[in-house]
Amino acid sequence: KTSNEVKEWIKMTKVAKLFEKEKEEALEEVLAEKDEALAEKDEALAEKDEALAEKEAIIAAERARIAELEAMLKRA
Repeated sequence: KTSNEVKEWIKMTKVAKLFEKEKEEALEEVLAEKDEALAEKDEALAEKDEALAEKEAIIAAERARIAELEAMLKRA
């Protein structure tokens, strides 16, 4: 009887180990997917930041041009 109980306990331990392994693999997969999604979002934000910087540069150039024109008008 004790031998059978030990065998059953060992089987259950093996099942538990397999379950834990599958659980860890699933967690790793989910984390990898989230990391990939985060990297994609970071890339999109970097592109938006670059576009914003370009627009800010254009605005600064236009403001400088306006200041030049205003100065010319005051001299005239």
